[in-house]
Amino acid sequence: MALKLPTLKYRRIRGDTIEVYKLLTNTYDDNTVQLDINSDTRTRGHTKKLVVRRCCYDIRKYSFSNRITNIWNSLPDEIISAPTVNTFKNTENRNLIGYVFIAKFIAKPADVTMATSAL
Repeated sequence: MALKLPTLKYRRIRGDTIEVYKLLTNTYDDNTVQLDINSDTRTRGHTKKLVVRRCCYDIRKYSFSNRITNIWNSLPDEIISAPTVNTFKNTENRNLIGYVFIAKFIAKPADVTMATSAL
């Protein structure tokens, strides 16, 4: 009997994107993680794109702010522009099923079908 739960990678990335949304919308009182929003207005996609920082050492490369940048920048505008955290979570669940970034960042193509069928 299979439970058909989403993969652990998917759940981690989903949790990270929720945390970035909370940080960018000032849900937390203290801004402990520095996330720089790209100030260039000519970006494709949404207006809350994060700046991709280059790093030399693994300790910085695998930190939260670098780990989530490419994933956050690949999200569509309809997810990013949610007015509340719960709306963000719901639209993320509904809209991520068809997007390419699931296969690119989260799992192998065989795992994507299992993860999306559980949602």
